[in-house]
Amino acid sequence: MGRAVAFFYGHGARWVCFQSLRIPNLYTLHVSRSLISHHERTEAACAVLGCRRRSRWADRSKGFRRWGWWSVAMAAAGGAGRGGGKGEGSLAYRAWRQYLLQLQQHPLRTKMVTAGCLAGVSDSVAQKLSGYQKIEKRRLFLKMLFGFAYGGPFGHFLHKILDYIFKGKKDTKTIAKKVLLEQVTSSPWNNLLFLFYYGYVVERRPLKDVTIRVKKQYPSVQLSAWMFWPIVSWINHQYMPLQFRVIFHSFVACCWGIFLNLRARAMSLKQA
Repeated sequence: MGRAVAFFYGHGARWVCFQSLRIPNLYTLHVSRSLISHHERTEAACAVLGCRRRSRWADRSKGFRRWGWWSVAMAAAGGAGRGGGKGEGSLAYRAWRQYLLQLQQHPLRTKMVTAGCLAGVSDSVAQKLSGYQKIEKRRLFLKMLFGFAYGGPFGHFLHKILDYIFKGKKDTKTIAKKVLLEQVTSSPWNNLLFLFYYGYVVERRPLKDVTIRVKKQYPSVQLSAWMFWPIVSWINHQYMPLQFRVIFHSFVACCWGIFLNLRARAMSLKQA
């Protein structure tokens, strides 16, 4: 049996599917979850992640139950291409595996760092698109700080609370309630807080001027957010496991920021 194994285990499902990714020895074995112990499932997960010290993972039964099999499947997908040889593919696989391990062992810290880095990427591209000859390091640092100190932790606990309130359900009605609750609570607050943070901290404007500016800009900003982010939120709650939701949101926010700057740049060129 090949080392690369894919796990497919859904909510409420009674079956775990072990599928070898080695070709041509391709086969599928269905085993009832009630017939295999957690230790056996842990040993199989170690085969996916390529762990040599399996006892290290066997001691973390709670961590694996919280981690979820969907994430292990992603590691398996990365490992499927590992047999292609050495070099960049192997390096990318090892980096992805280490990232997954950090996300499993230190979820809050990993989400904070990821949110901060993605905020930095978005702002760096935004500055270049805006015509800056050199990157403003202070602005870049403060944008990264906002993502690290606020965006990552807020999203981490928000999604944990939502899953606690709705008991982890993923039916259409529950997803709709999650999206609605998120859009009428966290979305307005996040946009309002960021506008004040950007004006008062990043741009160092007087608080009175920032307040006047926020009153003018906030309605249009929030309306634009309600036209785009509910779709992202639906996809996030429907398809992403809990541990990946903050990362997915941060990645989309990074791309969204770049898109807005591209659009603003195009509009300014037309007016010129």
